[in-house]
Amino acid sequence: REKAQMLKQKFHGRGEAEASNGAAPVGAAADLQQSRENELRKALEASERRERETRESSMRREQDSQAMLAAETAEVQRLKRELEHAMEDGERQRTQVRQLAEEKDAVVGRLRGRVDELEQEL
Repeated sequence: REKAQMLKQKFHGRGEAEASNGAAPVGAAADLQQSRENELRKALEASERRERETRESSMRREQDSQAMLAAETAEVQRLKRELEHAMEDGERQRTQVRQLAEEKDAVVGRLRGRVDELEQEL
């Protein structure tokens, strides 16, 4: 029994000594943990800031793309209208050329007839 009591006292004595010696490592561990938490917090904030900047940049690029698309669409519509007008003008000119050619042919025909009449009179 005495041996057991002595062992218990030695064991408890070491435990108390270790506890008093372990206070410094526990404080250092808490400081290390706090430092690590601060690093992680800063990393999280930086990551969130980069995400926000990336989203904003993406939104600006999307808005720019939409504005460019709208401008291109307007330009395409303008060119289509211009092409339609040019095609209409071309068709009018072809019709006018046909009419002029028919009138020319009629005038030439009359002139030939008149020339024939004059030749017969001579």
